[in-house]
Amino acid sequence: MRCATVTALLTLILARSTAAGQGEPAAEGSAERARGCFQRGVELYDEHDLDGAEVEFHRAYDLAKNFRILYNLGQIAQERHDYAAAQDLFYRYLRDGGPQVASDRVQMVEGELAKLRQRVGRLSIVYDGPEAEVLVDQVVVGRTPLRTPLTVNLGRRRVDLKPRQGENQVRFVDIAGGDTVALHVTVETDDGEDPFDEALPARTVDAHAPASPPVGHTSGSVGLAWTFTGVMAASTVVAGVVAYRASKDLQDARQTYPVTGDELDNKRHTARVAGWVTDGLLAGTAVLATVSLYLTIGRPTEDKPVSRLSVGWSWPGVVRLSSTF
Repeated sequence: MRCATVTALLTLILARSTAAGQGEPAAEGSAERARGCFQRGVELYDEHDLDGAEVEFHRAYDLAKNFRILYNLGQIAQERHDYAAAQDLFYRYLRDGGPQVASDRVQMVEGELAKLRQRVGRLSIVYDGPEAEVLVDQVVVGRTPLRTPLTVNLGRRRVDLKPRQGENQVRFVDIAGGDTVALHVTVETDDGEDPFDEALPARTVDAHAPASPPVGHTSGSVGLAWTFTGVMAASTVVAGVVAYRASKDLQDARQTYPVTGDELDNKRHTARVAGWVTDGLLAGTAVLATVSLYLTIGRPTEDKPVSRLSVGWSWPGVVRLSSTF
């Protein structure tokens, strides 16, 4: 039933309900203002001014508290495609009217509600942040925590959560007719504290302070390297003298007569081994001299990078060198 068709009836009901004293009796001025608001609402509705009609009907309901006006407001909400609001208003109309609503009207409203249930959805909001104001499509619908799901229109809905302190949360949810959707909103907190502060205490480093030379790259390491070089050089000289004498003995034996083959083989083997040892010690001396020279020239200062060096030596003539630059 449209608003225009029930104008006279509702006007009469408003006057009778005020005079009969439904609830608290209203003053005569309030009754007159309610009738005036209702009449203007009907006229605006006939002129297709839904916004104006809605405002006037709301004002009339606030003044008279007559449940029948809820039906008119439900019709306006339905025509504006605000199906969630229309469903709520029709439910309130049947609840507040109770036995005063005629059976044929009850059947008609229940038919409208059956259609509306397919044009709305249910939205459950779970929010783990502080208490916040909840808005759906920029309209306040409550505060968290929400104990029951919200009835919302189908389509894409904007949900705003506005706590008193902290950042507002905005989410968009797609609602299909008859669906129930759960929205979980998690707030990421950043209190500025490092969770590893206790396990790994911070260390302050002075960027302008010179780096401490590592172990093995100090002046003592340089001296040790030159000492090894000197020992290796001395060993090379001794081995060279031994090799020279062994070679000289082999030449003398070849020019001596008589001489046996075993004697020549022994002297030849001694000269060969002495030569190998001399060559190995000479190569080791060259390597150690190069390392010692590098350590001497490239010693770390405030402007030079630090390197690490490890030197090992084993007899005869084997040098193990590892370095990190």
